[in-house]
Amino acid sequence: MSDLGITLGSSISSVHYQSIWRGYEEKVIWESSNEDLIHNPPLGGNETVGMLNYMQDLKVTDGTTKFVKDMDVDTGATPNLNVMKSMGYSQGATIGSLSHDEGVSMGLVSNCTATSGVILCPFAAAAVAILPTSCEDVKASSSMVVTEVLATTITKVEMSEAPVSLHYAVTATGSGGAGTKDHGSIVAEFSVYTEEGSDDCWVPGSPGTGECTGTVECSHITNQADCEHCGCHWVPDKNGGHCVGSGTDCSQFTDPTDCERCGCGWTRTPGTEGHCTYPLGSKLTHYEKSTANGFWEFSKEMDYTSIIKP
Repeated sequence: MSDLGITLGSSISSVHYQSIWRGYEEKVIWESSNEDLIHNPPLGGNETVGMLNYMQDLKVTDGTTKFVKDMDVDTGATPNLNVMKSMGYSQGATIGSLSHDEGVSMGLVSNCTATSGVILCPFAAAAVAILPTSCEDVKASSSMVVTEVLATTITKVEMSEAPVSLHYAVTATGSGGAGTKDHGSIVAEFSVYTEEGSDDCWVPGSPGTGECTGTVECSHITNQADCEHCGCHWVPDKNGGHCVGSGTDCSQFTDPTDCERCGCGWTRTPGTEGHCTYPLGSKLTHYEKSTANGFWEFSKEMDYTSIIKP
């Protein structure tokens, strides 16, 4: 894959405010294909399509908030998405709260691929003849509503190079850091769904065949070499010679050049192209959900790495 691509950066070095209400929302969607993305569906013969989605929504009512964020998007190098956020909130003497939702997902769908062909990113050639079809869908998210918190989240997605991966981590404590309790509620969810085709997904093509038909008419042949080639006999005479014989069955010829040289007819039967079938070889489903309510410290990391397509 070329190092060229689209890069996007966004950062908030430090925001410290005390107010009645604040909101901050952000979304990123990236779709990529090694063929023509516009013409999907259906997938092309060797095509792989990927989609990355990221969102975050921060809402604050009253209280004091400190927020730091750094985000990078790069379609030409991994990680394609890299987000780090830290936030602190204290309700103080108010009745306010902080609400934060964040989610990331990655999806990849691949048709079966002949590795002898040219395969663009996100996959390179492998030491097998055919890579089977595959489908991968991964999601990670967190959501919290708190009256006091010191939290950090990290999001990384690598989709354009193998192995593809998704990492999401969230840590939340009280405003005093580790050892102090947060107050409110938090949920973190992680789900994975993958399907992979069987290794016997490729039906090879067949070469074309041909048949020589007719009967050699020796008297029509005027060249000695052709006469003998076609199973006739050359008789010299005062004019140089002539070809004689009862004729030869054209079906003995298996080469179109030999067949047509003797005046027979060559009939060609076209071959068939190799093609994919879609037998399901394996399926994986995973889901987990972690929650906390009341007073708590919370830490969770979620990781997915795939080498379905090497």
